[in-house]
Amino acid sequence: GISSGHIPLGAAVMNSKIYDTIGELQDERLPLMHGFTYMNHPVSCAAGLANIQVIEEQGLVKNSEENGKYLLEGLNRLRRYDSVGDVRGMGMLASIELVADKEKKTPILPENSAPELLVEECWNRGLYIRSSTMETVCIAPALIMDRKTIDRIIEILDQAIPAMEKKLGVRD
Repeated sequence: GISSGHIPLGAAVMNSKIYDTIGELQDERLPLMHGFTYMNHPVSCAAGLANIQVIEEQGLVKNSEENGKYLLEGLNRLRRYDSVGDVRGMGMLASIELVADKEKKTPILPENSAPELLVEECWNRGLYIRSSTMETVCIAPALIMDRKTIDRIIEILDQAIPAMEKKLGVRD
């Protein structure tokens, strides 16, 4: 996420306790050696720095926090459906867990059919979400997303979930 996917760039971050524990077992010159052919490429690093600047200047972390709470509130209203077992998220990343039984958290059979069908129903309505292999769908709007668009996301999901339930024979 450092470069928002514009160019390959990644980082690993850990607290000092973990770093020190790893370092105790390693050569003191290389307490944590990790590298690849393309690491530290100047173009990738420049893109990362430019992206961080945009994130800071446009207040995207704060926007993500505030609109992420708004997104989660909207998604939580979808718990009224029999197939929605859980809703969780942080910032502008959220997921909906789909189940046959909310108490037991059993999957709708055949397994992973519900997430795949919900993705299809959403895509047919103009919302691009993705399925995971853990009986969930993931919603990851951009950090710049506004509340009007978030409302549209919820509206589409509110239409797609009952359509998915009907096709899979889940109770209303």
